[in-house]
Amino acid sequence: MDLDKKEKIIILAIIAFTPIALGIILNIPGGSLTIGDENAWVGFFGNYSGGIIGGFVAFYIAKSQVKQEQYARLKDKEDQEQEKISKHEEQEKYIKNIIELFLLDEITSNFRTLAKEKSYLEALERRAKGTINPSYTFNVPLHFDEFDRVRFELIKYNNQDVKDVIEFYRICKIISYEPDTSKMSKDDAESIVNVISKWNTKLNKKNG
Repeated sequence: MDLDKKEKIIILAIIAFTPIALGIILNIPGGSLTIGDENAWVGFFGNYSGGIIGGFVAFYIAKSQVKQEQYARLKDKEDQEQEKISKHEEQEKYIKNIIELFLLDEITSNFRTLAKEKSYLEALERRAKGTINPSYTFNVPLHFDEFDRVRFELIKYNNQDVKDVIEFYRICKIISYEPDTSKMSKDDAESIVNVISKWNTKLNKKNG
């Protein structure tokens, strides 16, 4: 039996047995201590018991309202959390579609173009380590058409896939603007090597 049922039983018992208790009390001889006649005492105990019963009823109603309000707030919070989760899932799906439908082919093409230039990549690795090496220039064009079409839509969202895509195109821009490894900064060379390694893992995992 839960608490609500107990409260209901207690209130009903008070309402039912109060008149009986009053009858018993009024039939007890009071002697000289009894003030007022029987009708006066009936009126007094009636008002007294009515106040008590009314207080219990008011308390029960107030408590029920508080519980209902708490439940409503909890339900609203759960609905908001569920809406937030659903919205996040929709965004993740939307971003995934943008990347796979519009960017993945271009990213793969640029990656393969870079991967073919093994001497250039080796020169980049040496530059990233701070080693002095002969100049090596990357002369193959990289493509940005698809990225330029969707980049303003892409940057509205902040998740790891978007960061990885932007990072990949950033290093492609660096290579396009400064194709000579001897003129490239050590930090840029290190960033390019790391991003290429990351995308090598991502594409192998996707294709495998």
